[in-house]
Amino acid sequence: MVLSRAAVEDKEIVQLDIVTAFLESEIQELIYLQLPKDFRISQEGKIFLKQSQNGTLESKDKKSNVIVQLKRSLYGLKQAGCNWYNTLGTHLEETMGMKSSKLEASIYTTKSGATVIVWVDDMLLIGTKAEVEWMKSAINERFKIKDLGDVKFFLSMLVERDKEKHQIYLSQEAYLKKVLERFGMEKCKSCTTPMDSKNKLHAHLDKEEATNKQNYQEAVGCLTYAAITTRPDIAYTSAMVGRLASDPSTIH
Repeated sequence: MVLSRAAVEDKEIVQLDIVTAFLESEIQELIYLQLPKDFRISQEGKIFLKQSQNGTLESKDKKSNVIVQLKRSLYGLKQAGCNWYNTLGTHLEETMGMKSSKLEASIYTTKSGATVIVWVDDMLLIGTKAEVEWMKSAINERFKIKDLGDVKFFLSMLVERDKEKHQIYLSQEAYLKKVLERFGMEKCKSCTTPMDSKNKLHAHLDKEEATNKQNYQEAVGCLTYAAITTRPDIAYTSAMVGRLASDPSTIH
């Protein structure tokens, strides 16, 4: 919806990436970390990785005796995502004067209509050329950014634009091909309808062969993501097969 409006109004759509985003956030909790083996503390109090003359690690122990207190969020820390969202949100709202959407918290806008769409450390800046330059400059004052230029690929979606006709096209062809290869269906034949209307799905019967539950659930998840982005035509089908995800059979 946001991209469609940007195309109609001939707005710029520029993609940014925040470099090492999670490390930009301070943590409120008191967290200590025992470093892996071969870390040492020098006389100056600096931590370093000790290696032998041939470049291999010397210690055979699994853990070192070095304990550190975390001051920044690390990737993999359970609080990292929330801390980063709060840090970024504070900068966008308090410093740049933007407001978060009540319906979608990851969309921020100004009174003039300039928009920032956030997905973890990826962003889309939407507005006039002047507004986009202002947003890039304001974000770069606080975070290290990588300017990726006009959006071409975002969240597994290929973005193509016809500025003369004020139209925008989204495609997940590459994503869906990877899904087919992942589940060994790259050679399957296409069909005109996503689901056979005569095939009534039912719960797993005892006489039916069970299938790998995890693989089935992952496949349903892949279909559901496509259904809510670029393929609403398979929404009903993905919902139906999703109902049977707790106990699937090979028929499903």
